[in-house]
Amino acid sequence: MSSFFQLVGLTCIDTTSGFGADQVRIYFERFGDVPVTMFFDENMNVGDEWDLNELRHFTGPSNVRVVEEDHPGDDDLIGEFEVTPDDLGEHQITLGGDGSQYILRYRIGES
Repeated sequence: MSSFFQLVGLTCIDTTSGFGADQVRIYFERFGDVPVTMFFDENMNVGDEWDLNELRHFTGPSNVRVVEEDHPGDDDLIGEFEVTPDDLGEHQITLGGDGSQYILRYRIGES
């Protein structure tokens, strides 16, 4: 049986330290896979909320990484966490890297 990771929504409470909107990207990496899958690539301002319906299948521990893209320069890490097929159900996590605050909602299920 295969498991899935589904992004449900992303809310911006506060943007990263800097000026203007954050160019937010969400990546999903099944350990050992190349390339990493990008889920989301949008500008977000304080108060923005995106309903998402992105789904990826996975069979083992995987990494979710949320970054704010900076050009030129290095991207700012908003947050990163690991998911496993055993984490069944709906979840919410608050991420706060580089002075930001985002709430990411996701679901893990079996298919």
